[in-house]
Amino acid sequence: MNDILWRDDDGTLRIWEMDGATVVSDTTVATVADSRHLAGTGDFNRDERFDIVWRDDDGTVVLWEMDGATILDETNLGTLREYWQIADIGDYTGDLNSDILWRDTTGTIALWEMDGPTIVDSTAVNTIPTHWHIEA
Repeated sequence: MNDILWRDDDGTLRIWEMDGATVVSDTTVATVADSRHLAGTGDFNRDERFDIVWRDDDGTVVLWEMDGATILDETNLGTLREYWQIADIGDYTGDLNSDILWRDTTGTIALWEMDGPTIVDSTAVNTIPTHWHIEA
């Protein structure tokens, strides 16, 4: 089931927990600074609920493990230069944990294999020309 994360101009985050087209809960989660940007969502702790990956202006990558509108844990995953951007988040290793696929401005693709908030392995996968983009 997908929920909806909202962010107000003042940085307030709210989550609508959904049941189909019905909002079953509308909860304020936290307030985040303007320097923090949503990088993606995935299920990193295998609870079948989305967790949130943030990227700060200084390159810091932070994972919020979520239980609905409750932040269970916040983990600093590291800091990357601005030329590395998240290309996708998904289970690339088949272990039911979301992994993070990165791409740099030269087209190099790298994978962070994740086990919850822990980077198990960081591997350069391939290089693809920069005029190619992930669509699905």
